[in-house]
Amino acid sequence: NDINTLEEQDENIIFSRITQIYNALTVANIKIITSLITPSVSDSAPWKKQTLARLNTLISDYALINKNIILVDMGKTIVDTITGNPIANYTDNTHPYNIGAYYMGKELANKLNYLVKDNPFIPTTQIDERVINTNMFMLGDTAGLSDGLTTNVSAGTVFTKEDRSSGLGEFQVITSTVEDGVQHSIITGVLTSGWNIGDTVLGFSDVEMNASSFRNLYLDVRCMNSSFSTILSSNNLYSQTGSVQETLSVENESFTGILKTPKIVIPDNTVYLRISVQYDFIGELKIGRLGLMKL
Repeated sequence: NDINTLEEQDENIIFSRITQIYNALTVANIKIITSLITPSVSDSAPWKKQTLARLNTLISDYALINKNIILVDMGKTIVDTITGNPIANYTDNTHPYNIGAYYMGKELANKLNYLVKDNPFIPTTQIDERVINTNMFMLGDTAGLSDGLTTNVSAGTVFTKEDRSSGLGEFQVITSTVEDGVQHSIITGVLTSGWNIGDTVLGFSDVEMNASSFRNLYLDVRCMNSSFSTILSSNNLYSQTGSVQETLSVENESFTGILKTPKIVIPDNTVYLRISVQYDFIGELKIGRLGLMKL
């Protein structure tokens, strides 16, 4: 925005504003993760491109000599190397779409991977005092469903079980031939014990998806009253009152990784807790561990 509004072609003025932020955070003993500035299609004027290039050089050089700053060039993942402009279907010419955010986030994760100590967040044993629900490892087989699971799906879906080569329980496999704009669910039984009002919880699952057509995939944690009405729900992107959901779109219709909801505090009048995997796609989804964890 400064480049677009600044009449002077002087990157030093903008850089001085950036270093004010860096310095304020450093004084407060806060570790800084900063990115180079991503170009915008609106920066097509030659002087704007030159100002951006010089400004990014200043940021890069500054980060090299200041150990408190970790530099991540997330923008390079969404830029056409020939034109220097953002790739059309990755951004709205300035801000990333889901696919652009995926690549930028992946670059950030790769950069931080060697800096951040590994945290064994996902349990690797069936008995873990943090996990409220039973059968986290998707064991058992009742008409293709793991023990304790239910579903709202009828036609167009086949449920099967598959052993995991890792030895960590089994996969709940969902093969779907219908993508109809309706949310389909794999649901744990409601949980009435193992938690208290005021506890902080979150949901997690490790999944493998291979879809030919895809709308969404997300986790859903619900706090319900005695009438099974939702008091508070939480999913991958944010939590709010009521049951309006925000979906997580997955890059290229294929995804292997961990889904995790934000943490929520169990509110007053909660009688039942429930976690589910919500989806709408054509293809195959494997659900590994599925748990509701008390923090």
